[in-house]
Amino acid sequence: MSTPALAYLGAQLDAPDAATVLAAVWDTLTLITELADATAFEEGSDELQAMAAAQRCSQARDLLPLPTGGEPVAAPVPAAGAAGLDPDTDRPAPVRPAAVVPSAPPAMTSAPT
Repeated sequence: MSTPALAYLGAQLDAPDAATVLAAVWDTLTLITELADATAFEEGSDELQAMAAAQRCSQARDLLPLPTGGEPVAAPVPAAGAAGLDPDTDRPAPVRPAAVVPSAPPAMTSAPT
């Protein structure tokens, strides 16, 4: 993992603005999902646990309203093996396309079931 990405998300999670925190939670769940997906294909990893973690994070993110602004944090590509889980491994993050965000999230008319 990239230490700058983790530090940035940590600062955003502590922000006083609810919209900033929501966007940071969205990005954090996305990064964990992508990391778990990548880990599932690593030799010697517990594929079932990694896939379960990815599914849970994806499900949790689906419960959140869409962020109303900002750009997603670039997800670093994890290195192979255990080194990919080391937060002190810095490498350039790939460029991700900007998220398409509606001007206002749709209003919920009933509680999700």
